[in-house]
Amino acid sequence: MSKQASQRFNKEVKEPEQDGRTTIFLRGSQTSDQINKVLKDLYMLQKPEAVQLSKKQLTLRPFENIEDIERLCQKYETSLFAFGSSSKKRPHNLVLGRLYEHHLLDMVEFGVSNLKTISELKSTWATASKPCIIIAGEQFRTDSKLAIIANLFIDFFRGFKAKSVNLVGIDRVLFISIDEHSVIHFRHYTIQLHKSGTKTPDVTLQEAGPNMDLTIRRTRLASDDHRAQATPKLKKTKKGDIAVNETHDLVSRLHVPHQDLDQLVTKKTKALRSRKSNANRESMEDINEGEEEGEGDGDNEAGEEVYENTNDDDMEE
Repeated sequence: MSKQASQRFNKEVKEPEQDGRTTIFLRGSQTSDQINKVLKDLYMLQKPEAVQLSKKQLTLRPFENIEDIERLCQKYETSLFAFGSSSKKRPHNLVLGRLYEHHLLDMVEFGVSNLKTISELKSTWATASKPCIIIAGEQFRTDSKLAIIANLFIDFFRGFKAKSVNLVGIDRVLFISIDEHSVIHFRHYTIQLHKSGTKTPDVTLQEAGPNMDLTIRRTRLASDDHRAQATPKLKKTKKGDIAVNETHDLVSRLHVPHQDLDQLVTKKTKALRSRKSNANRESMEDINEGEEEGEGDGDNEAGEEVYENTNDDDMEE
C-alpha cells in the first residue's frame, strides 16, 4: 500500500473522538429530600451524558473508601461522579469528583442550602444544549484550591466538545460566584430573546434552577505528579510564546513592531497641527506673497516703459 493510500485509509477508519465526559449519580444509605432534588436537577443538566442509579448504595463512603466508586465508574464508563447523602453531622451533603484512568483525581464535599429546584421555577430549555459558564470571583484566581474547584465545575457542566458553536443556540447560563465568606453561589438561568426593532435583540435572563448555595466542607485533591499526568500536554510547535491557561485553552502572544506615529500620514485640522508645521507654513506663505508683489511691480514698470515709448513715437510723428 502506498503512503497516500495508507493516509487516506487511516482518515476513514480513525477512531471517533469522545464528545464529552459522562457523569454517574449515586445516593448513599441516608439521604434527605433536599439532596434528592439536587441530584435529580443536576442529572437534568447533564442529560444525555449522565447515568443515574436509583438504588441506594449502602456501602459507599467516598472519603473513607473510594475504591467502590472507582469500580462503579469503570463499570459504567464514566469519569465524573456526584454522590448525595445526609446525616446529623453533615446534613444535605453533596460530593462532586472526577477520575483519571479510573483513579480518583479530585473530590470536593459541599453542604447545600437555599435550594430552588427546576420544578419550582417552571423553566425549560433545549436538551443537550451547551451552557455559557461564567466563573466570577477573585478568589478563584488567587487561591489554588478554589481554582481547582472552579475547574471541576467546568469539567462537570461544559458538556460535549464542539468544534464550533452558534451563539443563537446558547439558551442558558451557569453563573458560579463566591463571596467573602467562601460560600459558592450556584445559579442557572435561561436566555430569553425579545424583539427590539433592530438587528440586535433584547436579552433577558430568567431563573431556571437549580439555584443553591454551596459551603465547602472536605476536599481530596490530586498530588502535583498525578495532576501533571492528567493535564493535557501542549504539542511543541515552531511558533513560540504559546501556553495553556487554567481552562486548558491555548493562549499565544503576538509581537507587533514599533510604529513611528510621526510618519503616519493623516488628515489633520488646524487645531491639531504642531507649532513647527504652522510656523513653516506661515513662512512659506510670506515668501509666496513677496514673490507675487515682486512680479506685480515688474509689470507696472514694463507698462510705464511701453507708455513712454508710445508717447515718444507720437511726438516724432
